[in-house]
Amino acid sequence: MRIAYAPGLGDQTERISFLPEQLVLQENRLFALGRCWDVEAEDWFGLCLDLNEIVAMDDVAVDWPESRSAQGDVEFSWSQYIEHRIQLQSGLIRLKPQHPETVRVWVEAELARQFLKEPMHSSQDLRIEQSAAGIIFTLQVIPDESFKQFALQWGRKFQVLEPAELRHAMREESKALADMYAPMFGP
Repeated sequence: MRIAYAPGLGDQTERISFLPEQLVLQENRLFALGRCWDVEAEDWFGLCLDLNEIVAMDDVAVDWPESRSAQGDVEFSWSQYIEHRIQLQSGLIRLKPQHPETVRVWVEAELARQFLKEPMHSSQDLRIEQSAAGIIFTLQVIPDESFKQFALQWGRKFQVLEPAELRHAMREESKALADMYAPMFGP
C-alpha cells in the first residue's frame, strides 16, 4: 500500500510504499510493522508506525523487487524485535539482526515494588539484589533509544549500572538535559 504519515503527529507528512507484516497493540497504542523499499538506495528498510500517524492511503500498485535476494537474505524477525525492546516507538528500523544485552539497573525501593508486581520487561530476572534503598534488576534487552527514554522517565529513582557504554550514554543524555535548564541570561 502507499501511505502518507505524519511522524510524531507533526505537521510534516511523508509518503511511502509500505508492506505491513504485523500489527501490535502495546500500551493502548496500535503499531503497524512492515517493510518499505527505497527505490533510490535499492534497499529494504523497516518501519514501525503508530496507526494514529497515518493520514492517508492511496489505492495504487507499488513496484517491489521480484526476488528475496533484494532483501539481502537478512534473517529478521518482528517477534524478536518486539520481544527485546522495552517499548515500541514509531520510526525507521534496521533490518539487521540485533542482539539483546544484559542490562543491570538500580531502582529506588518504592518504584521497585511496582516492578515486582508488574515487571518492566518480560526478560526481567526474578532474582533480585538489595542495594542501598533500592533493588538491582537484570534485564535482557536491546539498549536502544526507547530504553533510554524509559530509564530517563523515572529520574533519580532509576539508574543504569551496566553495561558501561550504556551508563556513559545515559550520563551524556542527562548532562544535555541538565544543560537545557542552565540559568538563562537576558532582560
